[in-house]
Amino acid sequence: MRRTRHKTSILAALALTAGAGLAACGNGTGTDSPFQEPSETSSPMTPEVTTTPEPTPTETPGQVRTDPAEGLLEGELIPPAPGEPGGLPDDREPLDESPIDPQSIRGAGLTLEKYAGALETQNYMYAHSLWADQGDASGSTAEEFATSLMKYHELHVLIGKPVAVDGSETVAEAPVQMYGRSNDGTTFNTVGPITLERSGDDIETPWEIVSSDLQPEGEVKVER
Repeated sequence: MRRTRHKTSILAALALTAGAGLAACGNGTGTDSPFQEPSETSSPMTPEVTTTPEPTPTETPGQVRTDPAEGLLEGELIPPAPGEPGGLPDDREPLDESPIDPQSIRGAGLTLEKYAGALETQNYMYAHSLWADQGDASGSTAEEFATSLMKYHELHVLIGKPVAVDGSETVAEAPVQMYGRSNDGTTFNTVGPITLERSGDDIETPWEIVSSDLQPEGEVKVER
């Protein structure tokens, strides 16, 4: 029997970045959650579209209207480094480059690598499927999950070393750092553990995500 889970969805965890979390990252407004449930009038798979106002009569003919948000999406994001507030643990242990058994504790990291790759390439449906109970453990439907993540211009995931929880061979936990930038240029950084359980149903991906406890911490710098 699978152990009782504390289901903490990624939507609930990262929603913290819209308020105190994003403010803590240096340039968040904290006025709107990037993980609101979709409205009845919006398509769950289509990001909101804004139109550019027509030039007013007071503008000089031929003048190009500038977008106030222009330039906010430029520059490389520099997240907190390992050992810094908001960064992963500063683990100096040599990297184990031996083959990984997908069923082992290290195999839990393979699932997290797939999860990170799916988020970074905006393959949100696949990312949702890596949660337990066919995605239900995320606390949202696949459509809600995808819609909420569409509010991000870029999203990056860093993964630490998975370890067994209480000596278990079927429950693993890994520190994860997730940072990025929303469509309006606001940056965020969250860090915390993600817990996985081994189901054994899938030979290639036997581990499933069951909970996430990412918390806003640290500051993302923008290098232009």
